[in-house]
Amino acid sequence: MSRPGRLVRTLCCLTLSAFVGVAIVGCKGKSPAPADEERLPAAKLDLLNQGDKLINDGEDLKAEGEKLNAAGKNGADLIRQGDAKIAEGRAMKQRAMSMPD
Repeated sequence: MSRPGRLVRTLCCLTLSAFVGVAIVGCKGKSPAPADEERLPAAKLDLLNQGDKLINDGEDLKAEGEKLNAAGKNGADLIRQGDAKIAEGRAMKQRAMSMPD
């Protein structure tokens, strides 16, 4: 290989090595920030999770009621129950958010 070709190859290898080295040092130098949920008190986190579960259950009931309505059956009760659970879950989450940290 000619001298200019070796010089170009060496410079390319050095540049690539420098980029890899900087990337490794940059990734290892940063510690991941803790998630917001990890800093919440246990009681507040528990209320938020219960509220989310109620909302999810309510949405499932509401969807089931809508399917029944689409099939020509009476799904109004399930829709009402779903709406009630969703409202209860939102109220629970609102209570949790108003709790001091």
